[in-house]
Amino acid sequence: MVSGGGGEERLFSLQTEEAAWSFFEHLIEGEVSIDDINDVGFGDWAQVRVYLPSAHYHAALTPYMMEGWVELQRSVFRAYAIARSGERNGRRLTDEEKQRLELVVKVKGGSSDQSVDLNTVLIEIAKAMLQKLSPAEVVTIVVALALVLAGQSVLRVWLNNRKEVRLAEISGQRESDLKEERIAALNAVVAVATHDKARMGLIEKAEARLPIIKSLEDEAKESRHALVKHMSRVDAELNSVAIPSATGRILTTESRVEAEDVRLDGVYTIRRVDTTVATGFRVHLAGRNGDELVADVAEVMTTLEDRDVIREAEWKKIPVYLQINGRKRRSEVVDATIIRARPFDPDTDS
Repeated sequence: MVSGGGGEERLFSLQTEEAAWSFFEHLIEGEVSIDDINDVGFGDWAQVRVYLPSAHYHAALTPYMMEGWVELQRSVFRAYAIARSGERNGRRLTDEEKQRLELVVKVKGGSSDQSVDLNTVLIEIAKAMLQKLSPAEVVTIVVALALVLAGQSVLRVWLNNRKEVRLAEISGQRESDLKEERIAALNAVVAVATHDKARMGLIEKAEARLPIIKSLEDEAKESRHALVKHMSRVDAELNSVAIPSATGRILTTESRVEAEDVRLDGVYTIRRVDTTVATGFRVHLAGRNGDELVADVAEVMTTLEDRDVIREAEWKKIPVYLQINGRKRRSEVVDATIIRARPFDPDTDS
């Protein structure tokens, strides 16, 4: 699996997004046989491109814009981790793996034309799955990933889905000039092409067979949201799809959601303990699924036994069972407090 523009002859050279969709459909329908992932190559379309037609940003990349690319890099790390081990934890990648997956943002002059070639990333993710899946399954997953990251069809559908969500939220607000302006900005979203929804049906069909594709698509959504948000200070294009400034800002504005109380009890590994915080001490944890969590120790945990359990677990690098009160907002933990600790029991906690 290599770049289709390198001059090497490939059995399937996907030079355009349209060619990739056609190949993807034949692949899902079992009309294509793949014996070697290197039979497939991508053209120059397999890139994420942000274009800002503004002289103010002549060949420039501001720190605010860079935040969108940084989130894309994090999503790439997480996508690779999912492909390699099934765990959504990019922090567990080695320095060598991160170096191989490092994105290079190229900025051209005349305005600000920023782009990241995805070919190297696609190759690395493909190689991470070769020991577990057939070449046809690997190619299906990687072509799907290229389409959700770089494709215009998926982007147009996402923009219109976000538009409907935001219109529904705004419709419940009281009448005002600002409300009308927001609705007008949202109505500037580029329309879905006639074939876009059918193409999303292909993605859904592939996800039913290979659920990993859904996880990778979720990563692509997060990076797409960040890129649109951080390029929205001016009218811009993402993957050649126009997104006016006001539209981008409204699409990526999240309505305020109250945090809900949750229990996060379970078996954790103590990464480190920070005793410099005003609350007493703060514990950095890793769950069994690889998720990381930072929790304060509650004042109610006054027994030396509880605190000694945490200290021993840190020193000996052994698991510990913790009772944790937490608060979540949009599935993200925003607050966590340890209220009890006890030694790990392999008979009852496994």
